[in-house]
Amino acid sequence: GAVYVFTRSGTTWTQQAYIKASNTGAGDDFGYSIAIDGDTLAVGARHENSSTTGINSTPNELANEPGAAYVFTRSGTTWTQQAYIKASNTGAGDEFGYSIAIDGDTLAVGADREDSSTTGINSVPDDLSEFSGAVYVFE
Repeated sequence: GAVYVFTRSGTTWTQQAYIKASNTGAGDDFGYSIAIDGDTLAVGARHENSSTTGINSTPNELANEPGAAYVFTRSGTTWTQQAYIKASNTGAGDEFGYSIAIDGDTLAVGADREDSSTTGINSVPDDLSEFSGAVYVFE
C-alpha cells in the first residue's frame, strides 16, 4: 500500500507526497486507515507481519498479520516517518491499525481482532476471547 497526500491552492489540487512504510511488505495493507491533524499523519497497516512490540522496534516478519501504525510529520512540503508503532501485546491476526485517529499529541489505534477477555483500561491481556478487539492510546 501507499498514501498519497494532496494539497489545494484555490481550486487546484496538487500531489505533495507519495508515502510508503519504512518496512514495506507484501499484503501489509499500509494505508488501510489514515488520519491527519495539521502536519502529522497517522497510517495503519492492519496486516503488517512483525511480532515486535512498542515504538520504533526493529521489524522481524515473524508473525501473521498483527498489524502496525506509522506516524509521519511534515516540515514545509517534506514528509518524514517519525514512528513505527506496534501494540504492547502483539498477537497474530490482531489487525492493529484497522482503525486510527489522531488529535494533537494523542493517537488512538484500533485492533479489531485482538483476543483479550479483560475489561477496562490498562488491564493485563489474556488472549481468552477471540476477536474481542482493543484500542491503544499513545501520546
